[in-house]
Order: sequence, then structure tokens, then C-alpha cells
Amino acid sequence: MIPSARKVVAARAALDTVVKTIYPNLLDPKHADAVTMEYVMNVVPALRVLPNAKILIGDMIAGEKLRAKGQKPSTPAPKPTPKAPKVPGTPSSSSAAPVDTKPPAKSKDWDIKKFAESGGSRDALVSMTEGLLGDV
Repeated sequence: MIPSARKVVAARAALDTVVKTIYPNLLDPKHADAVTMEYVMNVVPALRVLPNAKILIGDMIAGEKLRAKGQKPSTPAPKPTPKAPKVPGTPSSSSAAPVDTKPPAKSKDWDIKKFAESGGSRDALVSMTEGLLGDV
């Protein structure tokens, strides 16, 4: 047997034990889930080359059943984003004054207008970019 084929066979055997645990109905040829799995495999024969095809089809069938019941699949709660530790001697965010990072609107509008009127020249682009960025 070709080494790559051995890997696929070994992976499929390992995943079949997972299928037995998670989706045992897929292995019972009389069960509707097994019939559905065979139908999907016949309609999409390319799935047969994937070692995890049975798990994928089992997931599909389980998701379809949940949707039919009107339930959503359970998803883990999002993890809260960690906050940076407070540095001693710095003001808290509530006492700090907001910083305006926008360039003045008049020069911005003028730079964009000048760029548009120039027909998109390189110099007008440079001027507009400098006006938008300000003194960086």
C-alpha cells in the first residue's frame, strides 16, 4: 500500500471510532441517518475520499434536525477580552479629556476638492494625503 494511502486508511479508522461515539445511527444501515449518509455520498462522490466524511455528514444531519426543531446549535460563550493593567500615575479614562484626532474639516474638504479638480495628479494626491494626515 502507498504510504499516503496508509495515512488515509489510518485516519479513517480513527475517525470511525469517533463516529461510533458521536453518531452511532450512521453505522446502522436501517436507520434514516445512515440512509441519508449513503444518499449524500452517492450524490457527492468526492466526499468518499475525505477521511472525515462521515463526521461531516453527521454534523450536517444534526444541524438539519436542529433547524427543523427551530433550535440554534450551541456555541460557546465568547471569551471576554482581557483589559490592559492600569499603569500607576495615569488618569482614568473617565477623567481624561477626549482627544480630537480629526484634521480640520475645512482643509480636508479643500484638499479633496483640489485633488478632484486636478484630475488625480500625483502632486494633488500628495497634498491631499498630507492635508488628511496632518502633521504626523
